[in-house]
Amino acid sequence: MIGSRLSAPPLTLTIIVIECVVVFSYFLFYHPSLSFESTGFVMASNNVCSNCNKREEDAETKLLNCSVCRTTKYCSAQCQKDSWPSHKASCTKLGCLQLIAAIQANDASTVTRLSKTKRVLNGKVDYTPPPEEHMPDPYEMGKWTALHECVRKENKEMMKILVSSGAKLEIEDADGETPAFVASTSQRPELIKILLDGGANPNAMAQDGWSCLMMSARGGDYGTTKALLEAGADLHHGGDMFGRTAFDISSQQASGDMGTRMSQGESLEEAKAKHRRVAALLSEYAAKN
Repeated sequence: MIGSRLSAPPLTLTIIVIECVVVFSYFLFYHPSLSFESTGFVMASNNVCSNCNKREEDAETKLLNCSVCRTTKYCSAQCQKDSWPSHKASCTKLGCLQLIAAIQANDASTVTRLSKTKRVLNGKVDYTPPPEEHMPDPYEMGKWTALHECVRKENKEMMKILVSSGAKLEIEDADGETPAFVASTSQRPELIKILLDGGANPNAMAQDGWSCLMMSARGGDYGTTKALLEAGADLHHGGDMFGRTAFDISSQQASGDMGTRMSQGESLEEAKAKHRRVAALLSEYAAKN
């Protein structure tokens, strides 16, 4: 579950270096105003074919970038083909990181372009986001995908591009969580609606047995709970270590028997009222079914 990631190792120097390279390559290759010379960086292979080492001035044609990662140059289609077995893994990883960076930058053009390559669209990388105000010491997200990142950044428009491009909705991260499961904890009903409308499973569960409905009920999220129920979520699907279902969790949150989860700036009574509303919604659906 998302909470379990909080115990992951802290940010390391290696990860910082990788993130700097990704950010640098993103801005360098997607912003024409920048160049290696203007940034003070020099890439030894900038004007050399990655396969045969032929320099641009010696090649019969101008060196061209790989159409996906745009960081590797070739002098011919044959050289690109010959280099593909060794280039594929690094190209895919860099493409995935560039797609995540483009989502963060809300760059629809780059997201659309990279989403056309399925190995990038549905690729997984171990990713540590840059520090943010609400997360100054970020942790690594294992087997993270672009669709998971859309949920994390609450980016509806980029999510729509990925879904329409054929992103795998049931793809799981290192914790066995699908994008819909992660969205069920976001307190943003509009996010999970995009996934559910695209065909995501409303009964997705994490490795510990918690379901999407259990997560939204624990958070007192009426909108997400309703969206899940309308999409066919099973009230009795999943269970925690005590065998409690979504309805049990919601009822106990409302009564305070298992403590009451409160949002920032929310009073205890406001939180209990929120949970009572979700419990009533679950009871209504239970009576109908």
